[in-house]
Amino acid sequence: MRKNITIILILTFVCVGALNLYAWKSPTKAPPAGGIDAPVTVLATDQIKSGNVGVNGVLGVFGNALFGGGVRIADGTQNQFYAFVSDSAGNGSWTKLPARPILIRKLTLSECPPGSAKMTDRGLPYCGYWVNTGVSSYCKPGDTRIQAVDTGTSGHKGGNHGINLAEPNGCIGWEGDGNFGSAGCAVLCKAKSSYN
Repeated sequence: MRKNITIILILTFVCVGALNLYAWKSPTKAPPAGGIDAPVTVLATDQIKSGNVGVNGVLGVFGNALFGGGVRIADGTQNQFYAFVSDSAGNGSWTKLPARPILIRKLTLSECPPGSAKMTDRGLPYCGYWVNTGVSSYCKPGDTRIQAVDTGTSGHKGGNHGINLAEPNGCIGWEGDGNFGSAGCAVLCKAKSSYN
């Protein structure tokens, strides 16, 4: 009886082992191509990859996007003195900036209104001034916004702040979740007397 139980146990182990060997399949490709999970998953947890990530198709971001470094948009139509602009649907394209008007005479410091000074933009003089009043800054009524800059600060998690242009001639700073710093913007303005 004991001999029969031993034979049955041995045969059971041999059969289970054979089934396991039969069920296992070797990878069809050399690592890392075959038989591994995808490195980027659909899980709701944060994922960080060091190195470059390429997308050969359309990249959709269905929430906020945070860029900690520079952003490069190169589709072959970019050029010097071009701006990336979008239509009302959010489709962007490169557009050539309009040429600045050529002044017939040079401005003198005495021609600039109080609170402004002689400045140049691409070699052309104008009367300009900076406005930095904190979270939102605007040029004087009738004056033109030349440039808007982010003056916000980053907290200990940092980098989640920026600006939005406010029409007709200002900007508004914003601070995103987890920045723990401050929002701010400043505008460079061109005074009305700059035009002939």
